Amino acid sequence: MIKITDMSKCSACHACAVACPKGCINMVANGDGFLYPSVDTDLCVDCGVCNKACYLENSPAKKKAQRVLAVAALDDGVRETSSSGGVFYTLAKDVIGRGGVVFGAAFDEQFNVVHRSVSKVEDICCLQGSKYVQSTIGDCYKQVRDLLKSDVEVLFTGTPCQVSGLLTYLKGNHPKLVTMDFICHGVPSPMVWRKYLDEMIERYASPVNNVSFRSKDNGWKTFSMKIEFENGITYISKVNEDPFLRSFIMDIHLRNSCSSCKAKGCDRPADITVADFWGIGKICEDMNDDRGTSVVILRGEKASNCFSRVEDSFKMLESDIDTVKRLNYSIEKSVPVNKLRAKFLKTVDKRGFYKAYDKYCGMSLIAKLHRKFGV
Repeated sequence: MIKITDMSKCSACHACAVACPKGCINMVANGDGFLYPSVDTDLCVDCGVCNKACYLENSPAKKKAQRVLAVAALDDGVRETSSSGGVFYTLAKDVIGRGGVVFGAAFDEQFNVVHRSVSKVEDICCLQGSKYVQSTIGDCYKQVRDLLKSDVEVLFTGTPCQVSGLLTYLKGNHPKLVTMDFICHGVPSPMVWRKYLDEMIERYASPVNNVSFRSKDNGWKTFSMKIEFENGITYISKVNEDPFLRSFIMDIHLRNSCSSCKAKGCDRPADITVADFWGIGKICEDMNDDRGTSVVILRGEKASNCFSRVEDSFKMLESDIDTVKRLNYSIEKSVPVNKLRAKFLKTVDKRGFYKAYDKYCGMSLIAKLHRKFGV
């Protein structure tokens, strides 16, 4: 059965559950709302396949950055609907145009975050935009494997740990597979997101039509949470004001493994790494228009070939990995554990999101004292 020395290091990449030939591993949420592998010992035959699929035990080969770029899509519409510079949409459109399939994070009908595939250009929008919740992989790794066996080109996007999990599950890379991760700050709890959204639904007395964690209504640098309700009301609040986004950047409801992430680093298994190019104004004022600029890190021949097919779609500037490290520490460094994390998550579970937010993240004297003394 799956044997992780310290389960707090588990990132729920799902590789062990997907790989198990007996189907005896299920991903089960704990009290914090995060999924962990649970083994049915009556079915387990100790074949060891799950441990071989675990990237914590069998890290996939890492590649060095060969090219680093600042990019912004020339198509204003693409950039407007993207979290930053429009890289994902442009690459996804190219892959689908070549008969391929694209995987990424999407909302389900209840606005939970799940991984899924798309094979039509008009469906790429489902995968666009940052989603600050840990996605559920489900059987996507198996879908990728089956597509590759059928000689179908695949673009798989996900967190660094999800990409590592996929490559370990597949036992290596594949000529038809392009993997793309991003510079990850950490993944918030699906339970916290669910509580927040349910309370917003109650407050506005309406089901939700659409959610954007990264609306550019107030610009790219000061992005906003935007929730459109069926009753016609639109909620929009800046990153430093919306309770969910503000608590996210306070690191108070991130997964335990995010504080000691094994998937970070400039050298990674992913062919392509993308992120917001925060601080682009220090490098090139011409690309500092507050509409979104991406950093793109290319590793290996596949990445170079993939990007070369679309690079005419972008305004570009050559950069380097040291600049990225200087402007975005999350490429290498894990977030420290917030000392109020356990109390916050317990309060969310028992009393709801806003009760926990007001107690530990708000601007009252009591909340400030909680943060100062960690009690």
